[in-house]
Amino acid sequence: MSTYGPSERKILKERRRAKAEREAIDSGELPDYDGADDPFSAENFRAVADRAAREKKKQRVSDGAESFDGYKLRDLLLSKWGKPLDVDLQRRPPRSVYCTIMPVAYGSRKCRHGTELEYLMHLQGIVEILDKYDNLELFLNFIRTTNRTPLGGTDSVPFLMALSDDELDKILG
Repeated sequence: MSTYGPSERKILKERRRAKAEREAIDSGELPDYDGADDPFSAENFRAVADRAAREKKKQRVSDGAESFDGYKLRDLLLSKWGKPLDVDLQRRPPRSVYCTIMPVAYGSRKCRHGTELEYLMHLQGIVEILDKYDNLELFLNFIRTTNRTPLGGTDSVPFLMALSDDELDKILG
């Protein structure tokens, strides 16, 4: 009797399928193309392209989300401006979303995060959202290259997120 749950069994099954496909490709055999006679048909091309895109996205998510986290974002903010600044997502008219570096440092009395854990969890959420919409690398490069400095009470540093119309519709409603 198996001690794996349904989700774990699906993962193991997918791993076995991927391993068998890799072995078939390595041995020079073509993988099974869903029973179609012509492996070069448009349907099979789309199926292979979709599968490759899903694999690439899985790889990107695992690389991006695991290699950069809220701790590293805090460290980057600290090394750039000398204090652990807050980051927030803001909607601005007419149809834009900004990831803004706020002139409020964690630990100050104006900070909305009660504990360091809350602050780090918030930064982790920001990292995950930026990664989901493929803006994480753009945002990190923006931080590294900007000459602007968030000043208390007067100036924040906004980063315009590069979003498609569909993504804007989903976010802004």
